[in-house]
Amino acid sequence: MVSWGEDPKRDPIESQLTLIVVNRGETIEWVRSVWIEDAAETAGYDFEDRMGGDKELKPRARVLARVAIDDLPFDPSGGFYGNVRLASGQLVRSQLQHLDEVILEHVADWNRTTET
Repeated sequence: MVSWGEDPKRDPIESQLTLIVVNRGETIEWVRSVWIEDAAETAGYDFEDRMGGDKELKPRARVLARVAIDDLPFDPSGGFYGNVRLASGQLVRSQLQHLDEVILEHVADWNRTTET
């Protein structure tokens, strides 16, 4: 469709944080819980309500957990850790992670152009 005149309405977009758990082993694992913590380890977000119980994780498979950055109860700009507890009791923790500033700025720019 071709249109002249006003630009078509653009909907705002949101930034999401996606935590990806990958099984690099050769046996099936069960993911019991997934959460993130801020760099100071004083606040966090638990994906339990979104996970819906234990998730089977076959070898070389992955489990995803997503949250809108605006829904986090802390400011992740200082960095955060991803955490996974397996049904075996093993805890796996990521290195300190940081949000991609270029993507965040792109989202902010996009959303500024949708305001009218």
